[in-house]
Formats: sequence, C-alpha cells, structure tokens
Amino acid sequence: MTERRPAADAFAEILDLEPDSPASRLRADRPEITQYAQDAYASLLEPAGPADLGGLDQEERELVALRVATLTPDPALAAWHRARLDRLGTSRELTAAAAAADPPRPALPARLAAILRHTDLLIEDPAAAEQPDLDALTDAGLDSRAIVTLSQLIAFLSFQVRVLALLRLFPETPETMATAKTSERTTP
Repeated sequence: MTERRPAADAFAEILDLEPDSPASRLRADRPEITQYAQDAYASLLEPAGPADLGGLDQEERELVALRVATLTPDPALAAWHRARLDRLGTSRELTAAAAAADPPRPALPARLAAILRHTDLLIEDPAAAEQPDLDALTDAGLDSRAIVTLSQLIAFLSFQVRVLALLRLFPETPETMATAKTSERTTP
C-alpha cells in the first residue's frame, strides 16, 4: 500500500475558499471543529499510512463518496471525487455507474454493487436498513470491520455534504459579513 499525504484542508479545497473569506473566518473561529472534520476526512479517505479500513480499498471508498455526492446532490463534491477516481485510474465505466441515477448493478462486480446498494439505502432511507441488508454485504465478502467502516464513511460523507452546504450560504465579501455581524449584535 502506498502512503498518501492527506489534503491540507479538504473542505476548503472542495469549496475553493479564500483564506480571508467569511466561511474561512467562521471555520477559523472554531479550529477544533475544523480539525476534527479534517481528521475524519483524512482517516477515511486519505490515510497517511497503512490503515485498517476493513479491507475497503481507496477506489471503493472514493466510489462510495461519489455515490453520496450524486445522491445528495452536491455537484462540486461529485466533481472532487470524480477527479480523485481519475487519478486512481478507475475505469470510466465504474465511475459512471457510481454517478448514475440508477446504477446498472448487473454490470458491476458483486462486491461493489452491494456496497453501492447499501450506500443508497443509508442515504435515502437509513431507517429501512435491516439485518438482510447487512447480510447482503457479508454475502458480497465484507466482514464486520468493513461494514462498520462503510457505515462510518457514509455517515461522515453525509455530514460533509451538510457542512459544505452551510459554508456555501455565507456571503462572499467581507463587507457583507460585517453587515451580517452588526445585524446579529443589534437584533434583540
């Protein structure tokens, strides 16, 4: 396994945040939250060294990330993961299947089809997940550690989508941000 260097700040890179932007300043006000989010990203998607991710390889994790970005939908996040899949050398067929509205499951390897099916379930209707859904992952060759890692990855990606959406709501100019802060202080 080759060592990968974690992104300095994946959230800022995905949003192409300027260091002095309002969203960057907000994140700087909460450095522990920013660091915890980046650490989670790094441990699940860019481990710095050998990591026990339950046997889920980098390509599978990136395909799950692309699937989550497609379902949520977050085009910028989807583009980010598409580019990462390109750098990994993932086939265009697998990338297209993960990004398809209705992936052609029979064309996918059984393990990946089960992983993407579970991703869809946890993103679209997590309360509907039942034991047979976990059994389908086991039948596809995932052990309990891989299933936990997959669930953690999907949960983190769901969080990431929401944080990215929130950060996009912030005004882009410092003047607008100053006006917003003044309004907050004067509002009873």
